[in-house]
Amino acid sequence: MSPTRKARRTGRMRTNEEVKIINQGLEDEMEVWGYRPCWWKMILVGVGVICSGGLLLLLLYWLPEWGVKGTCTRTSLRDAHTLLLRTTDEFRQWFRVKVCVILAPGRKPFDDLDTPAKTQLQNGDIDHSVRFVHQKHHDIHQEHVQ
Repeated sequence: MSPTRKARRTGRMRTNEEVKIINQGLEDEMEVWGYRPCWWKMILVGVGVICSGGLLLLLLYWLPEWGVKGTCTRTSLRDAHTLLLRTTDEFRQWFRVKVCVILAPGRKPFDDLDTPAKTQLQNGDIDHSVRFVHQKHHDIHQEHVQ
C-alpha cells in the first residue's frame, strides 16, 4: 500500500515538519512545535471574535492547538515566539507556551555555552565585563570633559 493511500486511510498526512521531543523516554515526554505570530491571521481571528461576541476567543482559549494554528505560522524552534506542546501519553493534551529569551550578561542569546569566559577572577568567579563597560563610558566621559 502506498504512503499516500495509507495516510488517507488513517486521516493523517506526514509532512516535513520540525517536531522535537523533550524528556524522551520519561513519563512527561512531549512533542514541541515552534510558531510565530501572523498578522493577517490575527486580524481574521479578531473579526471572528467580534462577530461571535467573544465565543470564538473562549473556544481558542480552551483549545490551545486551534488558538496557535489560527493566529500563527509554523517556524523553527530557534525563531519561535510561541511553542505548541503535546503530551505523548494516551490523553494527548495540548499546551501553549510563550517564549521568553533571557540574556546572560556578556553573552549573545545563541552563543555556544561551552566556550570559556573571557576573564576569570582570582576566586574563580566569572567577570561579566561590567567593569569594562563602566571603564569605557568613563573614558568617553573624560574625552568630552577635556
